[in-house]
Amino acid sequence: MEHFTKQQRGRLGLLTALLMIAFTLGFILNPLLRNYSDNTGILRIGVFSDSPWGESNGYSHVILNQAIAAFEKENPGVKVVYESGIRRQDYSEWLSEGILKGTAPDLFFVLDEDFEYLADVGALQNLETFTDGDPAFDPDVYYEAALMAGKRGQILYGLPLECSPTIMVVNTSILEKEKIEMPAMDWTWNDCYRICRQVTGRRENSSGYQFGISEYDWENCFYSNDVVLFSEDGSTCYLTDEKAGEAITFLDKLGRLAAKATNVQPSFSDGNVLFQPMSYSAYKAYISNPIHMGVGDDFSWQIHSMPAGPHGDNHSLLQTQLIAMNSQSSKKELAWELMKTMTADPEVQKEIYRYSEGISVLRDVTSADDAAAEQRRDEDTEVLRIAMEKAVNRQRFRGKEEAGQQIGLAVDSILAGSGNIRMEQIIYNRRINRYLQQ
Repeated sequence: MEHFTKQQRGRLGLLTALLMIAFTLGFILNPLLRNYSDNTGILRIGVFSDSPWGESNGYSHVILNQAIAAFEKENPGVKVVYESGIRRQDYSEWLSEGILKGTAPDLFFVLDEDFEYLADVGALQNLETFTDGDPAFDPDVYYEAALMAGKRGQILYGLPLECSPTIMVVNTSILEKEKIEMPAMDWTWNDCYRICRQVTGRRENSSGYQFGISEYDWENCFYSNDVVLFSEDGSTCYLTDEKAGEAITFLDKLGRLAAKATNVQPSFSDGNVLFQPMSYSAYKAYISNPIHMGVGDDFSWQIHSMPAGPHGDNHSLLQTQLIAMNSQSSKKELAWELMKTMTADPEVQKEIYRYSEGISVLRDVTSADDAAAEQRRDEDTEVLRIAMEKAVNRQRFRGKEEAGQQIGLAVDSILAGSGNIRMEQIIYNRRINRYLQQ
């Protein structure tokens, strides 16, 4: 997770204060600071040129252009424009500058790390004013977790464009060699540990060491046991929760399995790992470009649901690309219609499977037969259906990156030590709470 220095936090605080001042002036001096497309037939949208998932595929604006074409056809006289070439790493600064100057677009993509402060300064339009009075808007067409990603509390500020759940990638060649049957989609931590214990170690007639699992981190583990680590505002940590203790204990058990491995590292791409969590977007990029990972020649692999903790479920952590409306836009009705076209039009959403590494946020599109064909593997459809039905969003609050980093450091320290896990939870919970209250 990205760590912010005190200097960076100071800059972020200053930016927030300036944004608040800008919006106050905007309301007082309106329309002087309103979006400068006020008296034109132009609807402006803010986008970045990269894939939301960090993969380079050469199709970054294809889906957007098709959505715009469909929208303009239904709305003669309206022209939708966007500035191309803005990199994801520069996008936050570009958008913030537009908000400060009163020149921000009518609607714009929202990065997850920007959502909280944009909501804080009033940059995001409350969409409930549109959803409540629009009989054509049906929230049930979206996967629940994808739609919830656009909410802060009970207020909807953004609609989901596409998403990427975490799935478990399985080396089926190891299963076949060890004569192990993969459990059903509702498998548990116990199933996962049992299988990992069976396959871990050096095998006869094998030149390498075999691992049960790699890159299964505290986030995947905690969320699969329904651990709530922080209060809603992020001011209090609950690391002492019993479910958190169960998760740390499970991670400790998995780690001990491979403790005897020396001079060898787990590598799924080398074929010596059975299980590895992966975002679906990364998985899709790999199967689309096998050379990228070097997978497929020496062993077979498939995807599966994530294992469930004793107090949780087969939850997948979800990443969602959102689109939001500028609260200062002078074309809110048109902006709302374009948002619906981009997020709820099945024909537009189907293009995600052709031109992106993510998946559609619409239930009917993701489970459709033609989506399965585009995914290249029919069995992926059922895995994705379960992953999306049981998907969960990370907790989101100001300073979540730093708070999450503190949890990661605490868990790593507990696992590296030999102390009592319960006592260590108490110690680190106190430290993190002191940190949060600084």
